[in-house]
Amino acid sequence: MKTASQSVYASLQNAFGSRHIYHTHRLGAEIAAGEKLTHRSYVKQVRALRALADRSAPQFIVTIMRDPVARLYSNIFHREAALIARAAAMDDLDSISGVLWARASAILDRNKDYYIREFLPLGLNIMAPNTEVGRTFLVFRMEDLEVTFPATLKRVTGKQVSLIHKNDASHYGPPTAYDWLKRRFVLPSGLIDELYEDKVVRHFYTDGEIRAFRERLRSNARKKSSEPLTV
Repeated sequence: MKTASQSVYASLQNAFGSRHIYHTHRLGAEIAAGEKLTHRSYVKQVRALRALADRSAPQFIVTIMRDPVARLYSNIFHREAALIARAAAMDDLDSISGVLWARASAILDRNKDYYIREFLPLGLNIMAPNTEVGRTFLVFRMEDLEVTFPATLKRVTGKQVSLIHKNDASHYGPPTAYDWLKRRFVLPSGLIDELYEDKVVRHFYTDGEIRAFRERLRSNARKKSSEPLTV
């Protein structure tokens, strides 16, 4: 979901070791939908599901929210970074716009109601995360993860856990190409409204925070490239 999960995973492994820490982007959606998984993804998914089924030891379940428009751009860049970098070098959006819209549509379809679908089968409600005997459900926001993650882990585990940065946009291509994508590939206002009116998004972000997200989008659209792109 492009929400810093690799960073959280690496941080937890570094603090607690890797034996009983599991990471998966999805718990069961691919199998339920009949989608193909790589062997590695399937193994990660099965390990996580087996761990969740074993209630003999305390469990900590961690998920991360993010500005939905930023998450969409990040997902697109993750999957089409090389193509975007080449187009950005020539400032040629037209040649790849069809690919970008197809990718965006697929991501939106796949992730619709993601947070509800993933956790309700486990008896968990992301909008009312609670702690039951032996199971703690933690929901972070990517925008303030630097502060809330170490503080929360200290409170619930008693251990200082530093956030390790992994798998950010620069891992996939030049940061300037990612900036170009956000500036030149403009989403329709109706789609932006739909993403920000999502009930889960409205639950985790205030009206003021959503207005700030929208203003950042407008600012990106107004920006002009001030330096040559190096690819």
